Amino acid sequence: MIYRFSEFELDTQSFQLARAGSQVAIEPQVLDLLNYLIANRDRLISRNELFEKIWSGRVVSDTSLSNHIKSARKAVGDDGKSQLLIKTVHGRGYQFIARTDEVVNHGSDLASLPIDYSIGRPESQGPFVAVLPFQNLSSDPEQQFFAEGMSEDITTELSRFSDIQVIARHTAFQYEGASLDVKRVCAELGVEYLVEGSVRRTHDRVRINVQLIESNAGKHVWAEKFDRPVNQVFQIQDEITETIVSTISGQIRRIETDRATSRGTDNLRAYDHLLRGLAYHRNGYASYDNSVKATAEFTKAIELDPGFARARAWIECSKASMWVVKSELDINNAIDAAKYALSLDERESETHRILGSLYFYVREFQLSGHHFKEAIRLSPNDAHIAVKMARFYAYIDEYDKALITVKRAMRLNPLHPGWYWLEWGIVQYSMGEYQKSIDAYYKNWELGAYELALIAASHVALGDMESAREAAQKALAMEPKISVNRCTMFETYQDKAKHQLLYDRMIAAGLPE
Repeated sequence: MIYRFSEFELDTQSFQLARAGSQVAIEPQVLDLLNYLIANRDRLISRNELFEKIWSGRVVSDTSLSNHIKSARKAVGDDGKSQLLIKTVHGRGYQFIARTDEVVNHGSDLASLPIDYSIGRPESQGPFVAVLPFQNLSSDPEQQFFAEGMSEDITTELSRFSDIQVIARHTAFQYEGASLDVKRVCAELGVEYLVEGSVRRTHDRVRINVQLIESNAGKHVWAEKFDRPVNQVFQIQDEITETIVSTISGQIRRIETDRATSRGTDNLRAYDHLLRGLAYHRNGYASYDNSVKATAEFTKAIELDPGFARARAWIECSKASMWVVKSELDINNAIDAAKYALSLDERESETHRILGSLYFYVREFQLSGHHFKEAIRLSPNDAHIAVKMARFYAYIDEYDKALITVKRAMRLNPLHPGWYWLEWGIVQYSMGEYQKSIDAYYKNWELGAYELALIAASHVALGDMESAREAAQKALAMEPKISVNRCTMFETYQDKAKHQLLYDRMIAAGLPE
């Protein structure tokens, strides 16, 4: 649907606001608010209804709502004094009063649009920055995990700030060990700034060099050397994060700084084990053994600091990776453990993301959506959270949001791992775009038996039984114990008929029940 009013168009399918053909910079939640007001313009909308619909019933201050209304008015050329488009009825609520035409958008197919990683972001989302892997200058090669962990943590903390966009760790780390041409790297990643550095760690001290480089001129905007006791490494990370954000955006919002610098532990040994666990977990999608090792490291971190919420969240994620191979996930216990982690630190976005997935698996769709939205709110630039949320949207039939979210994840992580194409394929399959889903699955260079089972189902949907049986046989050859029950266990469509149809298609392809 396209809403046309004054000089503006709001396209609900592409989730964009345009003025005279040019895209208007607007925050996603403000656009949600504007869209809801326009869609319900025939009546007055109370503040309580907006709290329920836009914030999912979360506790939000009146000031926050007023600021969102102010931003919505500004985006469409209105203001609180004139109220030409959005009217305030004091004590009662708001109403969109501008004359509006509705146009059904038949021609827009987001799935067919090319993914151009260098364009398409609203200017209000701020400049892009990539944190390259820090060099390990220590004599001990075992400290490589510490240098990488330093880069990754700075990436994570920067991603919590809404003023800037941060390229995902996986993409930035493709340049590890390479001789860098700053302008070339910036052009390839579509970023305005690079952060690079080095780490030398001895028994009781750590020396960190870090530089912030601006892409156009290739010049150093900021550089600093830190030579501190090793127990001050967290303080150094915070200083680096705050300086980068203040340099790029010109200011640090206090509330975001407080949130961003919440790391969850002051225990350096626990932090070391967390970093080691994360290093193993990166390969967990393909290796059961690595997931076991990651879980052991996270367990050690928790033993050293029982209140380390971040470690508690990641251990549940690593256990979930084990399920992919050996079906060893007790979902109810996992939910209880993740809820406990959240009680230790409700600002940990990864815990919300994991809870979003777990609640989704047990068909608690409202709770799942709440936690996914909280994860995105806390870490708006986290590609991993975004790509996982895309599947959630697909399975509850919100296809426009699913496509937008998976594309955004790929923009934040342009050199993403192959399994991102799995999520893209699931979105396409859910929409009935079966050939596009097959094409996407085959783009996954980590193609496994599970993906081949999904490919078989798509071929059945297209009526190509020969190709379906061929894909099913390849899946069985790769994983002899594969079953339809296991493949569809967590394919939790809100519409149960769609789940049954996927199940039946895999059976028709020749996969064992």
